[in-house]
Amino acid sequence: GFGGNTPPVVAYTCSASPATVFPGDPITVTGVALNLNPKKVAVYTWTSDGGIVSGTSNVANIDTKTAAPGTYTVKGHVSEGAKPGQMADCSAQFTVRAFEPPTISCSANPSSVNPGDSSTISSSAFSPQNRPLTYSYSSTAGSINGNTASARLSSAGASPGPITVTCNVL
Repeated sequence: GFGGNTPPVVAYTCSASPATVFPGDPITVTGVALNLNPKKVAVYTWTSDGGIVSGTSNVANIDTKTAAPGTYTVKGHVSEGAKPGQMADCSAQFTVRAFEPPTISCSANPSSVNPGDSSTISSSAFSPQNRPLTYSYSSTAGSINGNTASARLSSAGASPGPITVTCNVL
């Protein structure tokens, strides 16, 4: 055995960065192979049970746009010949988290109006992942117009009494 004819066994490790993402965030997977023969061409392949993995070197990218929330495994394979000692596999896990819903609060100014007058509805909304926000409004009487953080309620045609305005954000 140790006459120099037996090449050392290839070892392969890989890691995903970042290991936890939201759908659509990119992940880079890096494989580190030890004991490769510098005289041979190393061939790298990648597979994953979540997202779309692409790469033909020791670095691959995972597109998570279509991945449902969950934990997935990416597997790497390196080979430089047909013998078992000249190939190795590695795996790394990554997690796709569900988007967290936005929050909203709103207020009316003024909060009391004479018949036919209007009030400005101001919303304050927050997305934990800094995603774009879409606003919508409804009212139990009168009419409301606006699709930004501000809307206008007109009480024209409304009977005297409370009007409830509902503020929504997506």
